[in-house]
Amino acid sequence: MTLSQNGSWIFPEKIEINDIHHYSEQLSRVRFDNDIFFDLSNTHTIHSSFVGFLIIAKKEAERKGGELKLSLSDEMNRLFSLLNIGDFFKD
Repeated sequence: MTLSQNGSWIFPEKIEINDIHHYSEQLSRVRFDNDIFFDLSNTHTIHSSFVGFLIIAKKEAERKGGELKLSLSDEMNRLFSLLNIGDFFKD
């Protein structure tokens, strides 16, 4: 994961279980003065624990007055649909 100049989190093509701990540490350091944007537009494969990370990130952002916004690849849109979690992450 890299941070863009505008503060967006840009995630890699493949997210593995070993990545989740690092993302969680990064999330714990974020100040949610504004919305947080996760760019998954180039992500094709994720470990199932990443879904849990996304849920935690959304709840934490909302708790602190912000909002989690996602940009999803076609693969991630299909996965969210299969898992029936797409509406949970909609604006």
